[in-house]
Amino acid sequence: METDGKKVAEITVIIKDGIMTVYHTKVDPSLKGKGVAQNLLDTLKKYVRVHHLKVIPLCPYVNIQFQRIPERYGDLLAIAD
Repeated sequence: METDGKKVAEITVIIKDGIMTVYHTKVDPSLKGKGVAQNLLDTLKKYVRVHHLKVIPLCPYVNIQFQRIPERYGDLLAIAD
């Protein structure tokens, strides 16, 4: 996410073999508490569903959201064999 040409928020991921591994979420401190991380996660969720992917949430923020709201994210979770 950019504002005035400056990167202010991002989620770092790698996609391989139908699995999106989410490593990191970063939001500029000036945007803290404004729902930016949640907006990024909502965008990620839409992308994952459209592309029929599963998620490994290694990022602490994403992992916590997956645990707190399983009805919203549970179907996206990649389960280890």
